[in-house]
Order: sequence, then C-alpha cells, then structure tokens
Amino acid sequence: MRYVTLALAIALLCGCSSDVRRDDRTAPISLYRDTRHVMVVNFQPDATVAANPRWGALKASWREALRDEADSADYQLTEQDGEPRATDTLSTLVVIEVGAGHSANNRTSSDGEEWITSTVRYHDGLTGQLLASRRYESEADGDLFRSMSSSEVGAVSEQIVEEITGALLVARPSRSLPARTPAQPPEAVPQPVSPTAAETVAHVSQPLTKEQRLMELQRRNLPYEEYRDEYQRIMGR
Repeated sequence: MRYVTLALAIALLCGCSSDVRRDDRTAPISLYRDTRHVMVVNFQPDATVAANPRWGALKASWREALRDEADSADYQLTEQDGEPRATDTLSTLVVIEVGAGHSANNRTSSDGEEWITSTVRYHDGLTGQLLASRRYESEADGDLFRSMSSSEVGAVSEQIVEEITGALLVARPSRSLPARTPAQPPEAVPQPVSPTAAETVAHVSQPLTKEQRLMELQRRNLPYEEYRDEYQRIMGR
C-alpha cells in the first residue's frame, strides 16, 4: 500500500519527531448529500490515552481546532460522548480512534521503530452506517502529550474537514416508510336507508295533465290514424 508522508504529529499518532503516513487513496470518500453541512465528532481513545490525565486538555484543544475548521467551511460541529451511535439527524458522524503507547494497533518496523495506527471513520449520522475510513500511521519515539501543539492539532483537523468538503456527494437511497401503528379497522359505513313509500313517491315525476298530454301529442306530428287513436286514448274514449 502506498502512503503519503505528512510532516506533522497528531493525537491519532505520537512522537516528538514522528513520520506521519496516511493510506493514499486517490478516490474521495462518499457521503450523503443531505448531511454535508452538519458534523458530529466522537473521540474514542484507547485505554492508555484515556487513562492519561492530560487527555482531557488535548481533546478540548482538538475539538476547538475542529470547530474552527468546520466554521470556516460553513459546517456545524457538535460532539457526541460515549460509544459511537446513530444521531437520528442528517449529519456526518466522524469517529476518531486515538491510539498511543503499546496498543493492539502498534507494529514494529524493520528498523525497530514503533508505529502507531489510528483510524478516522466517517458514518452516516442518521443511520450509523459506515461510509468510509482513513488510516494513519506514525513512527513514534516520543510522548504524545508533550509533542502535540496547537498547530499540529489544527493540521489534522484541517485534513479531516477537507476530507468531508472534498467528498463525493451521493443521493441517499430511498428508505422504507416508518412502521405505522396497527391500522384501526375502518368504521362501518352506514348503509343508505331505504326510502319510505312517501319519500319514493316524492321523487317520481308527477303525471301529465290531459292538456299537457294533448300539447305533447300535437308536437309529435303523427300520421292521422295514429294521431286519432292517441287522441282518443287521452280523452278516454
């Protein structure tokens, strides 16, 4: 795997004189388009880092550096404490796993130098889905907390925000509708009541009078025999 060498020491890493390497992936990470301007950061130190009394100050410094970078990129930044979890909001959840000392991620290089591996994971905040990750390795020969300066914390924060601003934005896949409460049985629709005899009669056309029937007969222009027969019927003959 190819690596890009970065001239900085970061809290993900360690060392007074450290050679920071990030896995060199030419393709940008992919994030959902509707989460672009909201970031939620979650710091996950390993046991060694968390036990150090200086971790709180370093974390606060890093958080403020991230906030400054986010503000400059027109992003809103909040912090999530505890275990990483879905935020139930449209956001990008950035989980920063901080390793130092003899953690499980450490490896020894061929020349005996110790390397520390740490990861930044990018999740969809709404669902918690992992979308991308970046791995960093540092050749460490010093104290993490002594070596970290505001400029170094700022450099890493800038890189994280640039990763998001340069991301490939994709449409969120359609989600199934939230489950509804059990449907209530439809209320019985009352059947139309049969009209009474009086109501039925009221809607029947009234019979024509004799005069009206004769006028209608004249308008029909019947032959003489038919006219005569119809006339007699009307007149009751």
